[in-house]
Order: sequence, then C-alpha cells, then structure tokens
Amino acid sequence: MSNFMRKYAKKFWKSFSYYILGLYHRIDRHHIFLMSAGVAFTMFVCIIPLLLIVFFVLSNIVARPEIINEINAMIDRFIPYPEYAEMVKNEIVLKLVTLTNFNRIVGLIGVFGVIFTGSSLFSSIRTVLNKIFHPYY
Repeated sequence: MSNFMRKYAKKFWKSFSYYILGLYHRIDRHHIFLMSAGVAFTMFVCIIPLLLIVFFVLSNIVARPEIINEINAMIDRFIPYPEYAEMVKNEIVLKLVTLTNFNRIVGLIGVFGVIFTGSSLFSSIRTVLNKIFHPYY
C-alpha cells in the first residue's frame, strides 16, 4: 500500500472511530435502549384497546357465520389433530359469540382505552424526545 493510501485510510479510521465512539457515548448518556423499551411497552399496551375496536367494527360489519367459518378454516390449517382442533374451535366460537353479544360495551371500552393509552403513549414519546434532544447543563 502506498503512503497516499495509508494516509487516507488512517484519516478515515480516525474520523470513523470518532463518530462511532461519539454515538456510543450519546446512546449511553441518554439511556436510549431503556427509553425505547418504555415506548415499545406503551405501544404494546395501546394495541389491546385497538383490538377491541377492531372486534367491535368487525362484529357490526361482517355476519357471525362468515367469521366462524373463516376461523374454523384457519384452525383446520394450523392444528393438524382433529380432536384438538375441534376443542379449540369450540372455545374460540364460545368467546366470539360472547364478544359479539356485548359488542357495544366492547366498542366503548376500546374507545376509552385508546384515549387513555394513547395519551400515555404520546406522553412517553414526548418525555423521551425531551430527554434526547435537550443537552445536559
């Protein structure tokens, strides 16, 4: 390797290591992984009321026999043993019937749950962004 190449390779490595170490120290100083885990957990909690709203909408749009037939076909594809598949089908259909009977309550719980968990999600995102983008004094 020529002197010219060594000089630029050394310069590249020096600047590359400077930025990588700076990134590492910034991630450590701002606790990025801990904060991202908090936001991910809050997003996971927000999924539950969204699922309730999806069940509410589906129970009002799609007829019950169509849903049951589709779920039965999916269970038949995923569970190879017929006796276990039948047991799972019975349980899911029972829960689905219960859920569709109380679809208005499920919808209301879902809407209030989305408002409650959505506000905590935006609050945690705001806290994380304030922590990251405000310098230490």
